[in-house]
Amino acid sequence: MLALIDDIEYEVTDTHLEARLLECSLIKRIQPIFNSQFKNDRKYVYLRVEDYNIHSALTINHDGDEDSFGPFRSMSILLELIDALKNLYPIRRLDGGYEFSYKVMPTRMDEEEFIDNRTSLLEILTDYNKLGVFMEALEKLMAEAAGQYKYETATYYRNLISYLKYVEGSIYNHRELYNKELVLKLETEYGYKLFLVYKGQIINIKSLNKLDNEPLEEFIEKSRRKSPLNMVDKDEKKNLDFINIIYSEIKSLPEENVIILD
Repeated sequence: MLALIDDIEYEVTDTHLEARLLECSLIKRIQPIFNSQFKNDRKYVYLRVEDYNIHSALTINHDGDEDSFGPFRSMSILLELIDALKNLYPIRRLDGGYEFSYKVMPTRMDEEEFIDNRTSLLEILTDYNKLGVFMEALEKLMAEAAGQYKYETATYYRNLISYLKYVEGSIYNHRELYNKELVLKLETEYGYKLFLVYKGQIINIKSLNKLDNEPLEEFIEKSRRKSPLNMVDKDEKKNLDFINIIYSEIKSLPEENVIILD
């Protein structure tokens, strides 16, 4: 790449968080050749549970609508998941868990089986705990298959669990923080910088020479007046990368640097 450089510009930021967000923003705007991450957010997709489709219970679409989940960066993993699950259908709810069996060849479901299967899929994709129950059942079957020297079947379960973990991470990765108001206290060269974060967006920023309770409370009050908390940007695809950067940064901070507001 050195031979292609004509000039270098740089911008100094106060914090690591701002540096990462700036990098993401510049990649999306400039679309540099050598950066593959962050610049293709329009290609992010959703996983949709179909109403009644004899060909597939799950499909991929580019616009999030009712009964759709995402967005996801990797279409290829979703396609693998959709294809793999066909060998388990129908999945039925049973005693707080799920009943299903692996079939070498997928079977076509009648309408009643399809609706039962659809209900199970919606529950698994909507409820974090139900998804966990489903994956635990798959892990148990994987161990049983390996114990019986059915390595091909065990590999099938292993791959399916891997695809589901990707879905789990994308849907639930920041769920414990996303709906909470957070104030970040980050040290800078000249003091501190405060960030009010809500639903994956930085609502307000303020620099301070020193930090005590009075300016902190004033910052929170002004931030709430400045930008109502229900006025966040709804473009899920555009915001996905920024949200992941913000919350991965928050999770790396010491507890004393993050204030969770009531």
